[in-house]
Amino acid sequence: GFGSALLLTGVGLLAGGVLALAAPWIGGWVDGDSGGSFTTLVRWLGLYVALALPGGLISPYLLATDRPGWALIYTTSHQILRLVSVMVPAFMGKPIETIVVCFVASGVVPMVCTWFLVLVIERGTELRLVGANIRKQLSYGMPFAVSLGVGKINRWLDKYIVGILMPMNAVAVYGVCSRELPVVSDVPHGSTTALIPMLTRCHAAGDKQRFVEIWQALMSKTALLMFPIFAVSFVMAPEMITVLFTDAYLDGTNIFRMYLLLMPLRLCIYGGILRALGDTKYFMKVMLAVTALNVVGNFALFEWIGWTGPALSSVLTHALTVILLIGYAGKLLHRSAFTIFPWLWLLRVAVLAGLSTVPL
Repeated sequence: GFGSALLLTGVGLLAGGVLALAAPWIGGWVDGDSGGSFTTLVRWLGLYVALALPGGLISPYLLATDRPGWALIYTTSHQILRLVSVMVPAFMGKPIETIVVCFVASGVVPMVCTWFLVLVIERGTELRLVGANIRKQLSYGMPFAVSLGVGKINRWLDKYIVGILMPMNAVAVYGVCSRELPVVSDVPHGSTTALIPMLTRCHAAGDKQRFVEIWQALMSKTALLMFPIFAVSFVMAPEMITVLFTDAYLDGTNIFRMYLLLMPLRLCIYGGILRALGDTKYFMKVMLAVTALNVVGNFALFEWIGWTGPALSSVLTHALTVILLIGYAGKLLHRSAFTIFPWLWLLRVAVLAGLSTVPL
């Protein structure tokens, strides 16, 4: 914990400093004024990065030390604080500069909480750096960090490309409709993250059978949520778009349905499974490869079938990512990728989910 807090604080200061130094270049690139208000905002956000990055330790550390309740309390409180720090000055009509400063001020909380956890709550542990551990953390953490960054780029790639290729009114419709339902996709992410410590212990003990059993139980229970919501949302897509975004966005119904196809694939976070197996380098390689493939697919499919092409490319490359990660995890667990999925259970849930749409 102490080593991770120190490492993240150093990385945060470095990343925030780089962002602050690059602010004039970013400001000049975005609005043509290297000394304007946008440059100032970027500098403030650099400070936020330096303050908030160490807070990334807290929830995983609490989960790894069997305190999921406290992880929930911290995560929820932090997100509410971030939201309030933006909403309150916005509703008061304050300028964007004031809103950003309030947001940056909220970054003090994760910094303080991180060091309070390490130095006060965990004060019984020895506070020293072990070089070998730091090297292991960097070897494990840096590829994972790169994967997360590339993954975020990949997630928004089709929107950027549509922004380049289409007029602004079409971009607005695509940007609104090219998303999954809010909150729902966070369920497999949160549940996988919560189980990583347990899966890691199974892997360390060489208990591959128990590892797969936990993984299959995770996918089975997640399917109980994802499959029915997918089926109902797919059938009711026009009505949902009208309720959520108004009928001005009905032209994006096919885009919305295309993105819904990701939901049945989200039975867990497959990269999280590789994290539990101790391998983040392969995950990084896969993310780099599929992101490059997605760039090509976005342009090629746009030329072929229009604006649904980028959405289709995103779905196909995500499916390829799942296949590659499942195949590699199967090798590490010494079993075929096919036997990892609880196929009979998933089929039953899928059939029942499909039947539920008949009256709709």
